[in-house]
Amino acid sequence: MRRLASLSGGALRGAAPQKGSAETPDSTAEEGFLPFGHDPVLSRVANPQCRDYGRAVRRMCNLYSVTKGQADRLTGTSWLRTRAPGFAALTDAEVASVADFTFLWTLFEARVLDAQVSARKICEVVGAWERSGTLDAAAYDGELGYFRRRYFAGGRFTYYFDGLNLRANDRPELVAAVLDGSDDDPRRCVTASLIIIFRYRNNLFHGLKWQYRLSGQLDNFTCANAVLARALERHGRLEEG
Repeated sequence: MRRLASLSGGALRGAAPQKGSAETPDSTAEEGFLPFGHDPVLSRVANPQCRDYGRAVRRMCNLYSVTKGQADRLTGTSWLRTRAPGFAALTDAEVASVADFTFLWTLFEARVLDAQVSARKICEVVGAWERSGTLDAAAYDGELGYFRRRYFAGGRFTYYFDGLNLRANDRPELVAAVLDGSDDDPRRCVTASLIIIFRYRNNLFHGLKWQYRLSGQLDNFTCANAVLARALERHGRLEEG
């Protein structure tokens, strides 16, 4: 995934540089993605106070054939609405849900997972909650119900289940058993919900959700945000500052 500084927390799909431009993607860039992360000058367009902001703006103008006035406005969300395919069609609620997810997940990752991001770590922390008597699995029942309806219907796993892109080390058998209702163990239900949210994180931050232009994701991220906020309230050590 290539990114534009740290504006969105996810990959940005953009138009290719104009033919003949010196600013062309390197050979390792995914098709349709601009390697902003490899351009220390262009990445500074996100920071108007940066010493090299002027150079970054001129480089953006060269890449996208825009005027300096337009480039000054093409930062953050406004840049995405102008350049990222499908972004302009998103509602404010959809944009907000993704932004909220980015902040909630990074806080959850730091405070709950101790910056060790994996399904195995999720299993460990949920097991610790159960042993300490602080699991409170019923608090997540509403979101679990949503996951079950979305990923298992009519006696079979839905098209959306494959879209989670569960890997072998993501405990797919545990997630599947919880989703089809064959496993109602409270600890495993909470674990499965968090692994699904972990997959949202990977699919978003690694660019997979941009293949669908982030459409139809409002309910997913709204649900995920509710789970993360609830877990952070109980286990995020927020009083430590």
